[in-house]
Amino acid sequence: MPPTRTRYVVLAGLCLAAVLAYITRNAISAAESTVRADLHLTKQQSGWLMSLFFWSYALCQIPSATVAQRLGMRRALPLFGLLWSLASAGMAVGSFGVMLVMRLCMGVSQAGLVPVGLNILSRWFPRRNQGFASGWFGACMSVGGALAAPLSAWLVVACGWRCMFVLYAVLQGTAWGLRVRAVGENPHAADTVGVNVRRVRYSAV
Repeated sequence: MPPTRTRYVVLAGLCLAAVLAYITRNAISAAESTVRADLHLTKQQSGWLMSLFFWSYALCQIPSATVAQRLGMRRALPLFGLLWSLASAGMAVGSFGVMLVMRLCMGVSQAGLVPVGLNILSRWFPRRNQGFASGWFGACMSVGGALAAPLSAWLVVACGWRCMFVLYAVLQGTAWGLRVRAVGENPHAADTVGVNVRRVRYSAV
């Protein structure tokens, strides 16, 4: 039985997750001056709002990987994605205190993306193709970062910053809902879609 292209569907799903995650985390940058003016924040408060994500993101990389190992990658990745979608929606509330908490939660939930994503790719792709898969995954993070500023700036002008965060939350929530079953734990769990496990094993040697 020839190997199927299911692993590339898995890769595409992870790349989409990377794009959405980096758009969401960087959206506040394009809206910063508008948010600061609307909420009458000081530049110091705005700085805390921008940086708090990265503190929680950095501190939760290892804990999130541990949680993912216990839950399984199939459950952990959609859970993390839904959590940062809810955090994005919470940003629209507009209270400085609530936004700080939501940025903190977004960092915690997005910390699991890289360790979980690389774990999934290592299981689905043979060693000779893992660099290719990881390269695409990393490139899509940069694509999301590059899209965040112009897209978010346009949305802020078109519909306001609160609406922007809600739209991102709805987009991501819908995407996670549609693909919650698309990323399996590993090729062994995908027999129903015809993945040739023996071919993967042979290629990994």
